[in-house]
Amino acid sequence: MDQSNDQSPSPSNVPGNSSGENDNPIINSEISSSSTSSHLANTIIPEIYVPQTSRELTPEELRRKRLSRLAGAGAYHNNNNNPAGQQQQQQQRHQVQSSINVAASSTIMTTSANLLPQLAESSLLQQQQPLNCNSSTKTTANNNKKRNDTLNHHLHQQQGVNNPANTEQGNESSLKYNVNLDFVSDKRSSSYPEPPSAMDVDCTPHNDKMNPNIGGSDARIEKMDVDNIEERRENLKRQRDNSFESKSDIVLDSFEESNSLSLTIFNIISKTFNVEISNENNGNNDQLIHSPVTINLQEFKTKIKPTDDYKNIIQFILMEIVTNLINQPVSFDDSLAYFNKFKPENFESIIQSTFKIKKNNDFEAVNFMSYRNKYILALSYVLDSFNRANKEEKLTLEKYETPIIRDLLASIKNQCINFVALIMNQSESDSYLINYFLQLLYSQKLHPDFINSFIVNTYNHYSPTLFAAIFEPILQNLWLDMNSYCSFIYDNHKLPLQILNQICNVSVGKSNYPIGELLTNSQTINWLLPATISESNGREFSKIAYMSPFLRLSVFAEDDPKIVDKYYPSKNGHDVVKQTTIDLQNTLDYIRRDLLYPIFHSLLLNHKSRARTVEFFTEALLRNSTRSRLHLDEKSVASDGFFTNLTSVLQLLSVKIKREKIDPLFPMNQNNPLAIKKDDSRIKFNQAEAEKWLEQEMAKPDFAWNEVTFSTQCFFQTLYAHHISVIPCIRKHMRRLRTIRELNRFIEAHQTDQSNRLRRYKEQMLRYHKSKLCAEAGLLDERFLGRCMIFYNQFIHFLLKLINCDNEYDLELPLPQNVPPIFASYPDWYLEDLADFLIFIIQHCSTILEPPNPYYDSANFECLILFIIVVICSPHYINNPYLTAKFIEIVFLSSPIVNTHSSTFHAKIMNHPLADQYLVRALMKFYTDVEITGTSNEFYDKFTIRYHISIIFKSFWTNQKQQFAIINEADNGKNFVKFINMLMNDTTFLLDEALVSLKRIHEIKEDMKNPENWNRQTREQRETRERQLAFDERQCRSFLILAVENVDMLHYLTKTVQKPFEAVELIDRLAAMLNFNLQQLCGKKCKSLKVPNPEKYGWDPKYLLDKITDIYLHLKSKKFYQAIANDERSYSHELFKDAASKMERIHIKSQHKIESFLLIISEVEKILEVKKQMEIDFSDAPENYKDPLMDTIMDDPVILPSGNIMDRSVIIRHLLNASTDPFNRQPLNEDMLVPNDKLRQEIKEWKQQKIRNAKHEKKNAETDTDETEEQ
Repeated sequence: MDQSNDQSPSPSNVPGNSSGENDNPIINSEISSSSTSSHLANTIIPEIYVPQTSRELTPEELRRKRLSRLAGAGAYHNNNNNPAGQQQQQQQRHQVQSSINVAASSTIMTTSANLLPQLAESSLLQQQQPLNCNSSTKTTANNNKKRNDTLNHHLHQQQGVNNPANTEQGNESSLKYNVNLDFVSDKRSSSYPEPPSAMDVDCTPHNDKMNPNIGGSDARIEKMDVDNIEERRENLKRQRDNSFESKSDIVLDSFEESNSLSLTIFNIISKTFNVEISNENNGNNDQLIHSPVTINLQEFKTKIKPTDDYKNIIQFILMEIVTNLINQPVSFDDSLAYFNKFKPENFESIIQSTFKIKKNNDFEAVNFMSYRNKYILALSYVLDSFNRANKEEKLTLEKYETPIIRDLLASIKNQCINFVALIMNQSESDSYLINYFLQLLYSQKLHPDFINSFIVNTYNHYSPTLFAAIFEPILQNLWLDMNSYCSFIYDNHKLPLQILNQICNVSVGKSNYPIGELLTNSQTINWLLPATISESNGREFSKIAYMSPFLRLSVFAEDDPKIVDKYYPSKNGHDVVKQTTIDLQNTLDYIRRDLLYPIFHSLLLNHKSRARTVEFFTEALLRNSTRSRLHLDEKSVASDGFFTNLTSVLQLLSVKIKREKIDPLFPMNQNNPLAIKKDDSRIKFNQAEAEKWLEQEMAKPDFAWNEVTFSTQCFFQTLYAHHISVIPCIRKHMRRLRTIRELNRFIEAHQTDQSNRLRRYKEQMLRYHKSKLCAEAGLLDERFLGRCMIFYNQFIHFLLKLINCDNEYDLELPLPQNVPPIFASYPDWYLEDLADFLIFIIQHCSTILEPPNPYYDSANFECLILFIIVVICSPHYINNPYLTAKFIEIVFLSSPIVNTHSSTFHAKIMNHPLADQYLVRALMKFYTDVEITGTSNEFYDKFTIRYHISIIFKSFWTNQKQQFAIINEADNGKNFVKFINMLMNDTTFLLDEALVSLKRIHEIKEDMKNPENWNRQTREQRETRERQLAFDERQCRSFLILAVENVDMLHYLTKTVQKPFEAVELIDRLAAMLNFNLQQLCGKKCKSLKVPNPEKYGWDPKYLLDKITDIYLHLKSKKFYQAIANDERSYSHELFKDAASKMERIHIKSQHKIESFLLIISEVEKILEVKKQMEIDFSDAPENYKDPLMDTIMDDPVILPSGNIMDRSVIIRHLLNASTDPFNRQPLNEDMLVPNDKLRQEIKEWKQQKIRNAKHEKKNAETDTDETEEQ
């Protein structure tokens, strides 16, 4: 080649150095002697110039600049085929003043100590030599020329860059690309444009003719909307990642400083990209042997002015290598060989990763080399360079704290990101490339800074179309991976979710999250379902919507049966099972709190994705609304795991919502998709009353629906999510536990049976047990239930405000009769869900109600206790008595008698000031009111409710304040007599039914003892009696438990207060009840109550006899003795004697108490004797003197509103059971009774006359007797 083309200009011709002075001193930069990466050779190191100001390019300038770069690849082909183009290229080559040849370097860098002497020795050289960047490995001259021509055309398109010519030097030809030294100019010169900023340097795709795999990429970039870019820049105010920006203007103080930094800069470039920059002069290398940086001494004989040309050098290097990697003409092996030239020794490229998330798919490979994809090689080189730049940043900035070095490293990383964006733009047509990129994300091979900067830069500087083209395939593949492997049986089940969380939380500015915006608004991503495809629209949503597979991670056996065998094999012991459950719960909490919640939170922070995110929640809830039904087809709705995860997200989003920001009318707003349904039963109103009230409100002139806020939406969405997720899961778990108990009972009862039926039951039992373990891992997590409790506490605060109970110190109970209409219009499941949840956690996870724990807040729990007391004491606020009964059950279950783990919670209820005043009275009133509930099962339901109240009273009796409240109510309360009447009624019925059941059990068991007699019966008869036996055993146990509690209550009440039991309407019935049960326990037929294993039924006759006889002793008084004597059905002298004898024999009473009991007999016998003497026949009494119900002579007749006349004692006894007129069922109470004094006086006089007549007749009879005896 003509030597003239290789001649460097004289120093005087260098712009900015017209004086021609070459006497500047040369100061070598400090370069670490331990540097071992790629190095520079034979190069001029110019000073670095960072401009004082950086002018923003106009949109049109930016567009022209990018399009000019994109034209490079195509220009290469055009110039090769066009003589004019070749001539123009030859002319450009003649303009070169310095050339840079980038190549792979394997030379070991040496210390800078050897550099200074050689620099001084060479300082007299006058001729500047051209710069060449040489490859460490030789390539053919033909390929060199192609690459040089291509690159030269790219360089020609840059601002102020002239394409230089390449030189071929025989067989030693090397890759060359050149930079015009016109850039080496004074920073004050106005003849040269300002260098581009770090963010303005774009990556350039190649012509689609070079490689068909990238067809269309140029067109996509070429059609970018520049106006949209400018608008985005203005809106975001150029909010870029500061780590990728030049900081401040730098003016170097001296040539020495410039030279030192120049050496450092080129050293960093060399090591980062693994290239060598050499100085060739007609084949003679004037370089310092073994030096890390070869310096052209003649270059330093002239004063080189600062320049920022390193940014273009970085781009040139990346452009050359990426172009050649992609466009190797022969095969992948050629590209791989070329790739290996740029891989330093002892450096593991990112492509050597063998990480895999998938187990069986089309992309399965030992490593990604097997893909044989050139784009993957190109992407790997750029990412490797980015990683090396980070390493250099860490090492270099520790030594050189200069803005120029930081700007250089930022520029390198920025250019790497630009080239990644260019390559990743092919992901739509290259599934291998997107899969490779995803695997790098999964394996965390990418530097944490990379993905953040990649998203930010692409969003800020490319059109939405190009941004979507890069990231939509990533999001779609994340969905596919998660949809296929969203199971705890896979070790990498969290990885797609972790990556989605990482990229969704990359922000541009304060609250702009680009991936969230793309995710919710993309036309190719199913953020929501376009329409219902099948009838199972709930299950459909949980399968197809974008976030669904990320929410479907579940530990419930029904959702993922394989979990059972993996985590709960039968051989595991209790400790292993417990630890496994803890591990699963920890993983679930991490997924919910640290992955799912941040994703949705970022989507809600961005105003462009907020509405669609709220719409996602609404759609998920609406499509699965049938989950709240007691009986449903579970295949038609989303799984339990999906909804517990979704509910967790909503809980975390609702934590900071204040009740003042919640619109209470929102559930009635028909524009609300989750508005109250017409068939929903209300707390107090019926449907017609609720509609009428709402119509009246809307008819008011100043009425207007409040603007819907996120706080209101989120609050009621969370409430509804609990309704269709947590509560159904609780019900299912309770059914599972009942089934396990029933299977256990059956297996225990048939242990001797070796049939296949028993084996099947045992297998079924094992499956249910494993399902229970999985459910406990998913449902009984303290953190999840704790968040539920926190939300329900928020809800309670909201309700207390609605019913004007904010200030408990000014509160009087029961609440006023007028119920606030908003509260009355709410669906009753609002309260039922709350009660069901509290009942469940007290039974299965009561620790969250007990301090200390992270979910216990004393203020919140004070409100919870207040709300429970208010509901119990104001039952008229709730239309359904069973709902009030559930809140009573909460108090019952928290009692230390039932649950020792919730003692603090129960103590807070007992010690609450309002409980001291109102709770006992309210419980006694509800005990009587529940006699009639309006349902078909009211007769049996009342026993359970009253049992709960009796246990509460028993626990209250241990508290001095509450005991005093009970005694005070007994002495002064109007409801106490009614309460005692119901207590006696229940005790009579329960004991009677239990004892009858015991007799039947005794008979069947006796028959079973005689196989001959038992087998004599037909099969049908035996099966019928076996079913009867099972029924009697269940009923007997239930009735005995309830009856014994009632007897206990009578025992401790009569011990303290006796006067109420002496009421005329109670005393006779109480004595009759006691006598009857004493006869059952000690009478002639008591042996029929003997059964095997009596503890199985809760049957303890000794305990029962002891308590009943104590009640006799507590109530000993003349009125009570009279009542005993009045009981002609059960009382007998022999019965009491037998009872005393039995107590003495079984040692359940002291001798003193037995003697006191015998005294009762003597007192009763005296009364009977007197009664016998005074016996008068009143059978001929007029009918109007008799009570119409009891057919007995009235002592105190009263007139009912219906006009009927009854004896006061009879009607009062009736009113104790029902507050209605016995003749017409109209409401009736004691105050409505009118005394009939006239009739009472008539009856009294008639009876007196009968007594006088009887005495007279008796006297006459005695006289006749005496006369007869005398005769």
